[in-house]
Amino acid sequence: MKETLDILLVIIAEQGPEYPEKSPYPTYTAMLKRGADPKKARLVLLTLLAGIPELARKASKEELAEAIQKECCLKSKPAESLATLYAKLYSTSQEAAWEERKEEGFRAFCKGTWQLDWEGESTWGDGGVHMDCSASVTADVVVTDAELAHKAVEDLLKKNPFTDEDAIWDRISAKLSAALDRELKEYVTAEAYYEPCMEDFWGNTDLDEICGKLGLAIVEDSDEYDASSSDYIPDNDRYW
Repeated sequence: MKETLDILLVIIAEQGPEYPEKSPYPTYTAMLKRGADPKKARLVLLTLLAGIPELARKASKEELAEAIQKECCLKSKPAESLATLYAKLYSTSQEAAWEERKEEGFRAFCKGTWQLDWEGESTWGDGGVHMDCSASVTADVVVTDAELAHKAVEDLLKKNPFTDEDAIWDRISAKLSAALDRELKEYVTAEAYYEPCMEDFWGNTDLDEICGKLGLAIVEDSDEYDASSSDYIPDNDRYW
């Protein structure tokens, strides 16, 4: 079962310590993708569905083997083998190592500098013509309020406390991009009969405030902004 144990440890290292018991079937398919013996993978799936991991955290190996026999309808030999696997998987030292790793990626994220690259597009129109509008920004950002930043990715960390810093930035930058997309759309469509002055877009959009709500701040002199619009474009269903 050593190979099976090693594969489970790899999956947990990627997905978090509670992943196998919360996601039995995805764990099973992940095991197969990593080359686990199909029969052993099915036995692991059976024990996961029977709730053996929860018992493994508090029972002795002998008690665990008896429970596996009873709950999974297995003979003594495979039950003892699985009990050994779970005893090692949820050993005190392993649990301590996992505890130490929890939110390690978030801590690294808070120490890093991250580049925001955003480009957005929107269209203004008055029913006869329209203008294509666009804006972009490149800026370095850092974490200034870890509590707010943590709140922004709380669901991600709850699902997988081993989430790395790059995945955390992906989530944060997606939130920043969504907020800037809304800002651009609202600015461009604010006046139904007056085209937007895109040169003024960034003067009317407070990126510092948007970042601040996520516990971030723009690194001074790292930001570059742009905004532009096309000439009038006749709508396709109109004659000119």
